[in-house]
Formats: sequence, structure tokens, C-alpha cells
Amino acid sequence: MKRPLLLFVLLISVCMSAFAQTHNVTGKVLDETGQGYPGAGILVKGTAVGTVTDVDGNFNLDIPDGKKNKLIVQALGYVAITVSDTGQSEFIIRLTRTSTTLEGAVVTALGIKREKREVGYNSTTVGADDLTAGNNTSALSSLQGKVAGANITSSTGGPGGSTRVILRGEKSILKNNNALIVIDGVITNNYDRTTSNVLTQTDFGNSANDLDPDEIESISVLPGAAAAALYGSAGSNGALMITTKKGKRHAGESGNSKVDITYKATYTQSDILKYAEQQHQFGQGNLYGGIYDDRRENFSWGAQFDNKLRPWGQIIDGKQLVKPYSDQPNNIKDFFNRGQALNNFVSLSGGSDKTTYYLSLNALNSNGVTPNTFYNKYSVRFNASTQLSNNFYSTINVNYLNSYSRAESGGQAAGSVLDNLYQSARDIPISELKDLSNKYYSQQYIDTAGIERYGYYGAYAKNPYWVAQNYDNRNKTDRIIGDFVVGFKKGEFNVSNRLGIDGSNDRSFYKVPNLNAKPADESGLYDPISNSYLSSGGYSQSNNTYFTLNNDLMVNFTHDFDKDFGVNALAGDNISMVQSEGLSGVIDPGTNGLVIPNFYNFTNNNGPVTTSNFINRRREHSLYADVKFNFQRELFLEVTARNTWSSTLVFSNNSYFYPGANLSWVFTERLNGTKFKKNVMNYGKFRFGAAGVGAGGIPYSNNPAGYTQSAISSAFGSVIPPFNSQPAYQVQSTFGTSDLKPERTREYEIGVDLSFLNDRISGSFTYYNSLTLDLITQAPLAASTGFLSYYTNVGDISNKGIEATLRGTPIQTKWGLKWELFGTYTRNKNNVESLNKGLENVTLGGYSGLAIVAAVGHPLGTFYGNDIQYWNGHAVVNDKGLPVATTKPVYKGSYQPKWVASWGTDLSWKGLKLHVVFVTKQGGLVYNRTKSIMDFTGVSQETTVNGRNPYVWNNSVYQVGTTNNYLKNTTKFSPYDYYTNVENNVPMQNLVNASFVRLQEAAITYRIPTKYYAKRTPFGGLEAGLFGTNLLLWTAKSNQYNDPEETSAGATSNGQGFNYSARPSLRNYGIYIKATF
Repeated sequence: MKRPLLLFVLLISVCMSAFAQTHNVTGKVLDETGQGYPGAGILVKGTAVGTVTDVDGNFNLDIPDGKKNKLIVQALGYVAITVSDTGQSEFIIRLTRTSTTLEGAVVTALGIKREKREVGYNSTTVGADDLTAGNNTSALSSLQGKVAGANITSSTGGPGGSTRVILRGEKSILKNNNALIVIDGVITNNYDRTTSNVLTQTDFGNSANDLDPDEIESISVLPGAAAAALYGSAGSNGALMITTKKGKRHAGESGNSKVDITYKATYTQSDILKYAEQQHQFGQGNLYGGIYDDRRENFSWGAQFDNKLRPWGQIIDGKQLVKPYSDQPNNIKDFFNRGQALNNFVSLSGGSDKTTYYLSLNALNSNGVTPNTFYNKYSVRFNASTQLSNNFYSTINVNYLNSYSRAESGGQAAGSVLDNLYQSARDIPISELKDLSNKYYSQQYIDTAGIERYGYYGAYAKNPYWVAQNYDNRNKTDRIIGDFVVGFKKGEFNVSNRLGIDGSNDRSFYKVPNLNAKPADESGLYDPISNSYLSSGGYSQSNNTYFTLNNDLMVNFTHDFDKDFGVNALAGDNISMVQSEGLSGVIDPGTNGLVIPNFYNFTNNNGPVTTSNFINRRREHSLYADVKFNFQRELFLEVTARNTWSSTLVFSNNSYFYPGANLSWVFTERLNGTKFKKNVMNYGKFRFGAAGVGAGGIPYSNNPAGYTQSAISSAFGSVIPPFNSQPAYQVQSTFGTSDLKPERTREYEIGVDLSFLNDRISGSFTYYNSLTLDLITQAPLAASTGFLSYYTNVGDISNKGIEATLRGTPIQTKWGLKWELFGTYTRNKNNVESLNKGLENVTLGGYSGLAIVAAVGHPLGTFYGNDIQYWNGHAVVNDKGLPVATTKPVYKGSYQPKWVASWGTDLSWKGLKLHVVFVTKQGGLVYNRTKSIMDFTGVSQETTVNGRNPYVWNNSVYQVGTTNNYLKNTTKFSPYDYYTNVENNVPMQNLVNASFVRLQEAAITYRIPTKYYAKRTPFGGLEAGLFGTNLLLWTAKSNQYNDPEETSAGATSNGQGFNYSARPSLRNYGIYIKATF
């Protein structure tokens, strides 16, 4: 019995040994350029045997013996390939890129690359070619027109401006609503360099624009909570996943590694995109309330032009200037320069079998359109990766950036260039005024008696050239972004730790000149007291430091149970620390001043220097998990979970959990082998995603009130302590509450991705619905409490909308001609669902008696202020025929657009390509101070209706006594009285329609075929092109003034919707050349 059993066991062992016999195969996976592709997956079909290619695309694998073995080769962005094992020992496998935009790779949360078919939420990836098509200096602005679900606002459209990116609507009253910016998996700090108060603003841009677009390989846009849930509170507004360029091994002619060098030079010119439309009939003077040809006036309420010679300006040394009394059609336009920018970029890339490296240098030097302004930026970036021994690997990425800029002030303060410029009368030849050494144009000179004088004609607004020269605002920034990754990968396990930092030091300097100038005029027209200019001079400086640290420890496990079912699981631990510090000093020209004129130093003060400092710290600790299941590479399910503990909330409320799940079904896999899939619908995917995300409060928002040393106001003025060496402190006017809860967003989305006719037509559609609960803000309190506001949870806000993209290829020939059409459409409905009982609205910001608020039943950012009274749709006027203001504030529209869309085309033939993109936003309002000041001074076109003769207000009625009866009005009103006295008391009359259509990008490029130079020159590639961004603009009829995207609020503030003489928007156009070696 024992012997037969032993023989049976031996037989089974031999059979198993035979079945288990393997043979070794090696090979190389090449991309479409013939270079080795790292990270491609190699799997023996029907087994769990597999590997991935190394940094050079090589692989080595032991596979079971058998003639029916098949190798499945998969790589992100490429078509999956199946090759048969016919017994050969070496494979050369060439990849083919996916033709449809619905396939390919997307960078998901935590910087993990996945195939688009695997994700159950909407995502868009914009590659390097599309990102740099218009050669925009802002990577964020380059996304305009290319992403559905994004509302992107660029304040200037040129170097150094601010860019705001809102994904799926505004979600918070108090906190930043911008999308999270993640660079190579590292969360970065997107802070504003804009300074503002009630009267003035200076926009130095925001930090998200620091990275040069030429550094970027791709940007994946994750608009929804399901996509960004693993980032927790940081990802509550969606995320922009920026992947920078990395080093690669490049093979030379001999097969050895070589260094790949790229150089690109871009030259750009800029001018103002839209000038305010002015009237061309009436000139300097005041026919209605003063002297008809008053030479001091900034008013253009004078007589009609007659083209006759007329003296103008001041009488100095017995002489006066003479000019024709005629329109100056380009006097505003002639003030500005043509901006110029030169951008130089060079990179070196290379590697070996186990290491890669990348080094780049970038220098952007630009002069702005406003005299004396500039923006210079320099950066150095280095990254490297290496495969260490014993399955360990590491990467490092370091980017140093430095910027130095000078920007003009906006608003209505003394240093606002635009405010002084727009107050120039229509017959004033502004371009002649730039010679400040000429007494007649000078704002400040010393006469023979030693008295400071000004000879400039204006008694109510200063020479804009002098303002641009002497009000000096500058910013200097040093910033470093970096990360270090070390990991261990063996078989199905990958353990890694990524430490990322973002640190910056930001210094701003603001100089206000001394001015004590009396008019030089000898005729007596200019009053030596009321028409004098007086400024004691001032100086302010701020030094702000921002530091963000994120550490992620991640464990990843991947396993295929069989040919149909696989799983990928990830667990991680995150520690996040954010700190900001600031120190500032101010010599206020109103309450203090400079002792020595124009010596800008804090020791040169005429009184106490106002100083302040702050420090904010926030820490979060999170645990998260992500499990992905796939069935036959057709059905994908992902489940996510994260719990965060935040330092900004008290212990009882500081922990919040948010789960998420998404499902993707590529249903066309069920149609494999059918004519319908081959000839009609070649790709189709249904997707569904749902998630919850949370966000804590701002630092110290749950703390009791502290103490502050600030000005003490009384009926006799203000006193800045210490007074006579006696210090004085006050309790802060705002306090926090200990029961503050985190803001929570719950969102779901459902969508479909489709491709037809062999990818000739493709598109996607998404519907989403989100609700943000327990909004945190400062709620007002009655002054009798001793406080003005407190931090609390006040209500809820919802966002519902659709996102759609469509792309078609009407022409694609074998001889290289290809014509593509594409477009996006986004509609978002934002609504404040509830506020605490007794709270009518919450103010987000405002100017000139007009606020933007959160109010129940209205979108966030609804305008709230006085308007004209209406009765049954008729304007109510008084006995002078002038409209009557409402007795209390009313609601009127929001700054949010109703919908955003884009359309464009790419036409290419061999190496020649034409690229065009249009963008439109429809709906929304913006407060326009340019309109206000131009109406007041009589410069705008609307002040000339009916030749400035009185006329009846359109569709108006008047109230009969104090009754409720209203009758049709026939009383004519005076345009002068309305525009100079009434309009500013009804600020909603300065709201204009923010709708527009814009030619966002246009470019024509040529890549010279390598066959003409590859063998005889050192060049590996040559290309050149002409480009333009922000080229043309069509606005709504009510907006005759500015680009509605211009903003005084910067990028991160929620107080949008106001153009308070903001920096002008620019048209940019230029040429570039690019060469690789």
C-alpha cells in the first residue's frame, strides 16, 4: 500500500513541476517617439504574474511555459496592447496613444496617475501643448476655454496679474473659494499679493501664477468633491493637479544616454484690451454750475467743440498756453505705453538606467502699459529620481522663484493713476503732459521765490504722469517649493513617504510723495488755498511669510485575483501645517507724514508709526483610505474615506469624517466585436460619484476676544496710543465661539462619456448637486454688546449645475490635414438656502455704499444697496423729474455668471497648425467706478443724450402727494443734475452687465520636419510661431467702459464684482522660437 501511494505522490509532484516550469523573457516598451516608456504594466493574461518597466522601458519577467500565453501591456494615455508569447526571449513593443480625449491619463488626488476609464467622476487633463498654445504667462489663465466646470477670472491678462479659479460655484462666505493648487502631489499656498482698503487697491498678483507654463507637463482639473475628497478640507473647492516636467533617459545615435536641451524665447507686446467709450462733443468747463470755460476743471460739462483757438491752463510768468478747442479722441489711449515682455526658458533633461534628472532656468522681464510699471520673475527648478538597491527608490523636486514688480494703485485715493487720468477733460492733450519739467505741465516745482508751485491745469485732479512716477508701489518675493519622496516597492506592495514644503517671503513697499504745491496762476482764477495740493508724504512696508508643510505616508497594495477581478488599496497618514506671519509699519500721510521730503524710512516720521504684526498657525492630522476594484477592466468601483482632526476647532468638534465613492462602467466593452462599436459608438462610459468633504474655521475663530492697540476715536478726532507715554489697549471687536462646527459639503454627480465614428465625435456630460452646510462667517452684533461681530455657523448654500464638452474632427486625411472643433459649456445655479434666524444677510465686501452679500434665496455675492424706486415697473421721479432713491437697500443681481462656454478649432497640416479659442460668460453684474467717474465729469457717452438738453426719464411716474397713486411723468430732468448729484446716491445705477465674448487665444505655429536638419545640425527639433491672447472683446450694451473681468478684489477674496479703477486688462501678441538639441 505504501509503495503505490509513494509512486502516486511522485507522479503528482512531477506533473506539478512540469506545469510550474517557466521561461524568462525580456523586452522593451517604446512610446510613440521610440523612447523607452517607464512604468508600463506587463501582465500575463489570466494570471497574477506581471511586472512594470524600468526608467528606460525595459522589463524582465518569468512566465509559465505554454504556447497560448499572452502579455497585456498597459500604459497611461496609450492603447492597451496584447502580444502573444511564441517562445521568443525578447520583445520590442511600441505603444500607440489613445486617439480619444475620453481615454488617457488623469492625475487624481495625492498625485496618483490613473486611466480615465477607471474614475467615476468628471475630470479634464490639459497637456503641455494645449497649455502653451497661446503663450500666456499664467498657467491658470491658460486653462480658460479648455475646462468645463471652471469659472476662471484673470484680472489683467498680463504678467503679474491675479487669476481666480472657481470650480462648481462659490461654497463659502468667509474662506477662500479658489481651487486647491497641487504641484507634483504637494499642496501649495495660493495667497493674494493684493492690498486694498476702502479707497485704494494695489494688485501684485497671486502666488498660483508663479509657476511658468513651460515648466508644466499637464494640469488635471478635478472639479468635484468625489475627485478631491482625499485632500479633505483643502480639497473642498476641487483641485488643480499640476504635473511638472521630469527627466527622461534619451538615447543618442550610439544608444548611449544623452542630455536633451530645450530652449524657448518668447517676445510679447501688450496694449489695453478695452478703452472706455467717451463722448466727443463737449469739452472743459461747467456751463451749468460754474464757469463755462473754467480752465481748472476736470469737468467736460463745457460748451460744444468749435475748433477755435482758446487759452488753457494756468498763466505763468505772464504767459499762457493756447490750443484749439477740439476733441482729443485718443487722449486716454495715448497715455499708456505698449507693454513688452521677454521670456527665456532653457531646460536640460537626461538620465541612465536607474536615474533621471531635469534642470530648468526661466527669466521673464516685462514693462507694463502704465508708465514706470514692470514685472520681473526668475526661477530655477531641479528634479531627480533614482532606483536604489533592495527595491528602494527616491525622488527630489526643488523649485526656487524670485519676483520683483512695480504696480500702479487703483481706487479713488490720491495715488490712483486711472482715477486722475479719467478725470481729464475731453480737449486736454494728455500725451503732451509727460514733460514734467515744463512748468505748464508740472505738478511740483520751486519758483524763483522758493515757493512750491504746480503749473498743471487741473485743480481737482493731478497730472497722471506725475502720479505714475511718484506714487511707487513695489513687491519682492522669494519662494521655494519642493518635495522629497522615498519609497520601497516590491511585488504588489509600494510604501512611500512624501514630504512637501512651500515657503515664501513677500515684501511690499508703498511710497507716498510729499506735495505742498500752490497754483502758479497769476490771474486769480485758482484759489491759493482751496486749489492747492497738500500731502505730508507717507511710507508703508509689510513683510509677510507663508509656510506650508505636508507629509504623506502611504501604503499601496495592488493585486489581480484572476483575469477578471483586481483590487488596488491605499492607506495613508497626512500631517499638514500652515503658518503665516506678518509685520507692517505705516507712516500715514493723513495723520503723520515725512519730516524730510521723499526720504522713505520709518525714522523719518512726524508722529507715531503705526505698526502691526500677526501670526496664524493651523495644523491638521488625517487618516485616509482608498480602495479600487475593477472587473474585466470594464467596471470600476472606488471607495474613499478620510478623517481629519483640525486645530482650528475645539476638541469636541475638531474631528470630522467624510466618505466618498464613485463608480465607472465602460459599457462599450460589452459591445466588443460588434459592428456597432467598430463603426458607430467606439467608446461609452457611465459614471457616478458621491462624497462629503469638510473644512474647519480660520485660525482662532473659536477663541475669545483678545486685545488690540488701535486709534481711539472721539468727537474731537482720533488719538493713536501711546498718548503722552500712556499705553492704551482695547478688547477686540470680534470674538469666536467654542461651539463652532466645520463646514461640510455633500455632493453627488452623474455623467456619461461617449465617442463615435472612430473618435471623430466625442463628448461628455455631467450633472452635479452639492450642498454646503454650517457656513462659517463673522455675524454682526449690536454695538451695545461691546462687540461688532462674532464667528459662528450661519447657514447653508447649494450649487447645482451641468458640465458638457464636445469635440469633433470633420476632416482627417491620410496626407496630414486635420481639422478639429471643440467646445465646453458650464451652467451653475448658486443659492443661499438658509441663514440663522434674525440674520437677513451677511456682507462679503463692498464700495461706495454698495455691498455684496449672502442672502436667503439669492446667489452668493448678490448686490445690496440703494437703487431707483420703481412702481409696477415704472421709475419714480420727483418734482424735478429726477429719479428718487429707495428708502432702504434692495437686492439686485450677483457677480456670478449664469453660464460659461467656449468654442475653438485646431487646423493642422503636417507641421503647420492654426489654433483659435473663444470664451463667453453670460449673466452677472459688476460695479464699474469708471462709469461713475466718467458720468460725473461728463466724459461718458451717455451724458450727451439729447444734446444734454433736459428730457423726460424713460418710463417714469410720479407719486401724487403721500398717496399710493402714481401718474405718468412729463417733467423733464437736467442730465447735469442727475449725473453730478443724484447718480452717486443710487450706486446700483453704476452696475453694468458683465456678459462678454472674448477671443481668448489665437496662434499659428510651424514645427519644421526633422528630415531637413536632423543629420546635419545639432538640432533635434525646431519650431516657431505667432500668437495672441485676450485679443478681442465684445461686451454687453450697458458696459461701454472696461473688460468686466477687471477686479479690485484680487484672486482669493470673495468680495468680487467691483471694478474700482482696477488695473486694466491687456491684449497680448507676440512671437516665439523653440529648439531642442
